[in-house]
Amino acid sequence: MSSTKVCLAKECLSNTSADGSDFCVDHRCYLWACDNPSLHATTKRISRFCLDHACVELACMKAKRERKKRCNDHTCSESDCDTVKSPEKKWCPKHTCPDEKCNENNECIKHVCARRILVTEGWGNKTVTCFYLKLPGFELCKFHKCQEEKCKGKKKDSSEWCYDHGCRYSELRSDIGFARFTWTCEDRAMVLRGACEKHKCITEGCTAPYLGSTTPGCVMHWCKECSTLKKDGRCKCPIKGEWYCMVCGVAGDMGLCKKHREEYIEKGKSVVILDLGSRTTTFIPDTKE
Repeated sequence: MSSTKVCLAKECLSNTSADGSDFCVDHRCYLWACDNPSLHATTKRISRFCLDHACVELACMKAKRERKKRCNDHTCSESDCDTVKSPEKKWCPKHTCPDEKCNENNECIKHVCARRILVTEGWGNKTVTCFYLKLPGFELCKFHKCQEEKCKGKKKDSSEWCYDHGCRYSELRSDIGFARFTWTCEDRAMVLRGACEKHKCITEGCTAPYLGSTTPGCVMHWCKECSTLKKDGRCKCPIKGEWYCMVCGVAGDMGLCKKHREEYIEKGKSVVILDLGSRTTTFIPDTKE
């Protein structure tokens, strides 16, 4: 008695293949060593591959890529993407350049925003790209370009302004994993690289940011040692005493006014002061003024 069987495909009278499949060579999957029936044997689709190996696009006759749902013709060219390509493009909508006339991917340097940030992910770092279109004449998109009309700078975090046009007031923050000074004000600076009205130095005419709520002067006008405003770049500091006389507080040079300098010379005394540059300086006057 013959062991030959008839193919199980509907209306097919051909014999099955000799390797034990239930379907003939025309109705079994075209992929080598696969015994499953092809889709055109069990469904209305014309694919000669089985359900496990056929591209999921209905009119496609090709096999899907390994570990993908679609064939090369229909799968996005991004290596880890399994989405169907956009019409007449090499990439899916997510990975295609946002410029409709461009066929590059979404990191196209010609059309895509130049903003890039490095973020930590797992045990390493990765670069996060902005995928919005550049503004005409600029390298950044509308979400990352400084709001100053002609400025090409990038916005600060949580601000509409870049580092030149935004307020430069900074605070020491420790809630970000480690302590560091961070520009925290979101307002526009009064002048380029200055401070806003709220955070400017109290010295008349100065637009630099003050040092803090308890130090209303900027680094040029405020002495943190004696907590007073400097006068003409000098402070009356009881610790350093560089610019004002340590005895009477009158403006002087190297810690002494003219009167007390003469007295110290007559008494043969030396004056030890703390200088900003060399930290410790010994002044021994040798001549009278």
